[in-house]
Amino acid sequence: MRTEKGTFIFIFQAYDIETTRATYTHVINKKMPPKKSRDFMETFSKKLRFELNVIFLGYFHHTHIKQLINLVNTTFIGR
Repeated sequence: MRTEKGTFIFIFQAYDIETTRATYTHVINKKMPPKKSRDFMETFSKKLRFELNVIFLGYFHHTHIKQLINLVNTTFIGR
């Protein structure tokens, strides 16, 4: 049985607690089947809960990833 692989997208923003400004933004582009993606999300949200604001954008088919990353970079990161 073949599993269709898509990409699991997160945006991580690190905050300076004193100023509450975002100091670092990073897009994680992780290819995996949907079943593994749930574990990935749980692990990262538990591990990084206090340091980072995690925006989960969803599970996307690989053909849309490049457009999405460009949009994210423009909107959130200003590149």
